[in-house]
Amino acid sequence: MDPIVIVIIVVAVIAVLALIAVVVRNNNRKRRAIKADELRTNAMQNEANARQREADAAAAGAEAKQAQADAAAKSLEADQLRSKAAHSRTDVDQQFARADKIDPRVDTRRGHATGDQAGHATGDQAGHATGDQTGHATGDQTGRNGDVQHNQRA
Repeated sequence: MDPIVIVIIVVAVIAVLALIAVVVRNNNRKRRAIKADELRTNAMQNEANARQREADAAAAGAEAKQAQADAAAKSLEADQLRSKAAHSRTDVDQQFARADKIDPRVDTRRGHATGDQAGHATGDQAGHATGDQTGHATGDQTGRNGDVQHNQRA
């Protein structure tokens, strides 16, 4: 074969290989561009989901803060009610003490009733008298019918 023909064949082969390389490279670029577009589309969808989750988290956080504020307000209200209850209890105890002081049946020096009766005159609103081991009763002063209740000494 003539060397010129060999050179032409070699040049033709090189040209064909170069053309194939360019086509393959362009196809790869197109595939990568398509893949990048798909990734961007998915990212936009995921971004919308992420924003929704962030909004949900912010709303839950706001609800939690509101619940904490409500709990703090309820706690303060409970403290105020306990304080009022303590003052009411003090007033009631003072009323019991005044009643015992003026009741001729109660010996206020020893805290015992005169005669067969023992303990302070007491009873809750249902008319039940209650007492401790010393014979002193606890609870409200009058029973259901308004009569003074006493514990019997055993």
